[in-house]
Amino acid sequence: MKQVKFVLCRHTEVDLNAQHRYTGQIDVPLNAVGKLQAKRLADQLSKFTISAVFSSDLIRAVETASEITALHPHIAPRTDPRLREVNLGQLNGMLKSEVEKLYQNAIFSTQHANFDFSAVGGESREQVIRRHIEFFDEVTNTLENDSGNPPFSVVVGHGTALRIFLRHLGIKSLLEQGNYQIITYPN
Repeated sequence: MKQVKFVLCRHTEVDLNAQHRYTGQIDVPLNAVGKLQAKRLADQLSKFTISAVFSSDLIRAVETASEITALHPHIAPRTDPRLREVNLGQLNGMLKSEVEKLYQNAIFSTQHANFDFSAVGGESREQVIRRHIEFFDEVTNTLENDSGNPPFSVVVGHGTALRIFLRHLGIKSLLEQGNYQIITYPN
């Protein structure tokens, strides 16, 4: 299988992030800070030769991707629901402090490598990994393979889902809002 260079980006800030709530798959737009962060991210990525921009279909990721493609007018962002944030089930929208009090004996920390939200109606780690592998395998097989210095494909996703996927690849990363990480896939 050929290898593709990806620039993985986490969407920028939304109000629920600023309120320390679990956002999960709640579809909310960027806030004012998020819009500034997205412009800053786009400026940082303008130094790369970009061949494609892929995004989760949730509006916060689409808005972040749109800022990136604004500096690359020959590219339109392509959305894919497989890049969505983890479905957190009943925890969607809850304050992180509320979750800590209600579920003291459960491990719902997104920093934990083996989290599982299926007990509260959400996704398991394996489900998140499976859909991301499916996406990256498909994209890797369909993109043209340039020799020499291949262009980058940008993927705008979500913090927890991307962290889980990166851990699966053996890469430890926090990927904060508005930041990016370059990977080669498969690694």
